[in-house]
Amino acid sequence: MKDALPGYEGSSSWGMFFAPGKTPSRDRGQTERGDPAAVQEPDLAKVLQRDGYFPDNRNAEETAAFFRRESKAQLSG
Repeated sequence: MKDALPGYEGSSSWGMFFAPGKTPSRDRGQTERGDPAAVQEPDLAKVLQRDGYFPDNRNAEETAAFFRRESKAQLSG
């Protein structure tokens, strides 16, 4: 948004990586280990942080609980 609308200041938001529900656990494990490393890569981290995204390194269970809370809050809000 910042590139498309100079001066844009967004509200708080979050992003997540998702995999299909029937993804084998060995593949999910690789993704869970790989995503934190990927978002720490200097070029990607620079773009993410410029746009206000900061990795919080939740594990899969913590991420699922966060997503459920946020989804429920949005639906009831």
